[in-house]
Order: sequence, then C-alpha cells, then structure tokens
Amino acid sequence: MRAPRSLAFILALSAAACGTTSPTPAVDASATDLGAVVDAAVVDGAAEAGTCDPGAAPLAEAALPAIHGTMAITGGDSGVTEPTPSGGDMTGSWVIETVDMYWPPAARGQIVAAGGSVTGTGWGVFQGGRYRIETDLVLRVDSSAAGIVARPSSLVSRGAYVASGTDLVFTPECSSSAGTSPSLMRLGVSRDAADRGRLFATVAGAAGRALLVLGVRRVP
Repeated sequence: MRAPRSLAFILALSAAACGTTSPTPAVDASATDLGAVVDAAVVDGAAEAGTCDPGAAPLAEAALPAIHGTMAITGGDSGVTEPTPSGGDMTGSWVIETVDMYWPPAARGQIVAAGGSVTGTGWGVFQGGRYRIETDLVLRVDSSAAGIVARPSSLVSRGAYVASGTDLVFTPECSSSAGTSPSLMRLGVSRDAADRGRLFATVAGAAGRALLVLGVRRVP
C-alpha cells in the first residue's frame, strides 16, 4: 500500500536526514551535505567507505553540551523566514549547542513543527585550512499521519577547507556515517560574537528543501 502523502513527505525528508541512498535531486549551489542529516551534495567516490577517525574532540565526551533544537515551517501566515549566513572567520574549536530546522512551506499540514526536535552532540575544529567534524544527532519529526518519526544520524569527517564568501568549502579526506559515506561539501557560516557562531546546512530530498542552522560555541 502506498504511504499517505503526509507520511510519504516526512519519510522522504527523514530519509535525507538519515543519509539514505536515493536519486540525488537538483539543488542550488549552496546545498551541502552534513553527515547523516543531508544527502543532496553527495559526490560519488568523494568519500571513503568504512570508518573515519576525526581525532580528539575539543572537549571530553562527557563535557560536550546536549544539543536542543526546534522545528518551524516557513512562509504563509507563520511569519517565519529562514536566516541567512553573514560570513566571518570560524577559525577555532566549536561545540554545537542548538540545531534549528526550517521546513519548506510544502510541509504545512503534513508535519506538526511544534512537536519536532533535534537532540544529540557534535563539534567541529577549523584550523590552518584543515577541518575535523563529528556529529551524533537524532531528528524527531511529528508527522500528521504517523506521529513521531525518529531518525538517528551520525557523521565523522576530516580534510581541507577554504573560505568562500559566506561559506566554508570542504575537500574531505574521509567521511563516514551510519550506513553511508556521504561527503561534506560546504556550510554557510555566521560569526556572531567572539565565542558564538552559526553553521548553515541545506537539506535537500525528493520532497523539498529544508535548512538546518547549528548554533555553535567556541571553546579553548
């Protein structure tokens, strides 16, 4: 039996969130692949299969902050608009504190944004043109048809990067995630304060495009 449209919609974007292999849709040049939460910018052969060692985290595992996040649907009467990156120097070590997800207007009536959440831990280090990233997230989406759909996702990646406008553009040496080996291509960035910033990741799947905004804190 074919899934109801609302369930099919959420499963399609949740599949993207989990890194499930599917035909890659056409996306704009700003689209990125952030571990198990993005599948749009996977480039065949760019990532190694198996595991990838990102090196030591900037904080002990027990000291990494617990991520909390919200979901919102843009457009319409919601008054919600997507934030945009403003750029800035993201050199340093960062831990992820928040992950906010902005769904496209097509999600209206198919998900209950207030019932969704993003939890987990994550960090990134950007230094001397080299990067190391590790994320371990769970996306919980409240589908109007199926209730809560939980999608665990994880990524480790390391390699080289360059700043380009308001983006960081990555050349991975290795990347691996649960079940797939996606490649991290680019992130939008905003350096909001000496110890605060945001990373912007476009989620693109067969059902549409969404935006993840990661709030990060700089650590010694």
